[in-house]
Amino acid sequence: MKRMCPKPGRSYWGTVVAARSERVPGAFAVHLMVALALIIMLASPGSARAEKPVSADEADGWTHVPINDRKPRTQYEFSRDGEQLTIHARAESSASLLMKPAAGIELARTPLVAWRWLVLQSPQEADIAEAGREDAAARLVFVFDGDRSRLPWTDRAVMATADRLGSRPMPFATLMYVTSSLHPVGSVLPNPYTRRVRMLVVDAQKPSVPASWQSFRRDLVADYKQAFGEAPGPLIAWGLMSDSDNTGSRAEAVYAPVRFSARD
Repeated sequence: MKRMCPKPGRSYWGTVVAARSERVPGAFAVHLMVALALIIMLASPGSARAEKPVSADEADGWTHVPINDRKPRTQYEFSRDGEQLTIHARAESSASLLMKPAAGIELARTPLVAWRWLVLQSPQEADIAEAGREDAAARLVFVFDGDRSRLPWTDRAVMATADRLGSRPMPFATLMYVTSSLHPVGSVLPNPYTRRVRMLVVDAQKPSVPASWQSFRRDLVADYKQAFGEAPGPLIAWGLMSDSDNTGSRAEAVYAPVRFSARD
C-alpha cells in the first residue's frame, strides 16, 4: 500500500492565492482553484509540482494535485480488495485531489458513470453551500471544455484574470458529485464565487447511520444539463477529492473504481 503526498513547491495555485487573498475570504482560493487548476496541473504536472503514482498498481494515469503550497494535503492510499483497486482518502484539516486525463472518454458514446464509495467520517459542521464550511468527505470531480465567448462578461473576466496569472487556460466548467448531511439528494448547488463550478448532492450522509458502501449510477450528460442549462463540451479530466480544510476537522472515505458506459 502506497501513500501519496505531493512535494512542496511554488504552484499555479499559490500564484492565484497570493494575488487574490486580500480581496476575498480564504475559502475563495479553494473554490476558484478547483475550477482553474485541475486540467492546468494535469497538462503540465512538472511545473505544478504534482506527484505521479510510482507503483505498478497506481500507474493508471493518476496525478495528486495540491490546492496550494501552504495547505496540508489529503492522504490517498492505494490498495487492492481482491481484484479491485481501492483508494483510501484521509483528510486532516486538509484538501487535495486525485485527477486523471479523460483520454479516450467520449460522452456521446459513454455518458453513464458508475462508482461506489464508503464514507467513514464526515467533516464536522460542514456545509457545501457556505464558503467558510465548504468541505465534503467524498466528491467525484469532472472538468469540461467549452466556448467561453458565450459566457456572461463576469465569468469571462474571472477566466481572463486566471489566464494572465497562470500558464494554462482556466477550464470552462466543473461538475462535482458530493456528499452532504444538510442538503437533500438531487440538490444542485453553485459555487459561491464562480458559477463555473456546480455541485450535485448524490449522498445524504447522516451521522446516526452506520457506514456502508453506497453505489451510484449517473448520467453525466443529463446532470451537466441540469446544472448548467446546456449540453456539455468535451470532458477534459476527472477525479476525486476528500477535504476538511475549511472546517479544520477530519474526513475519511474509500473509493472503488469508476466506470463509464453507454446507455441501455
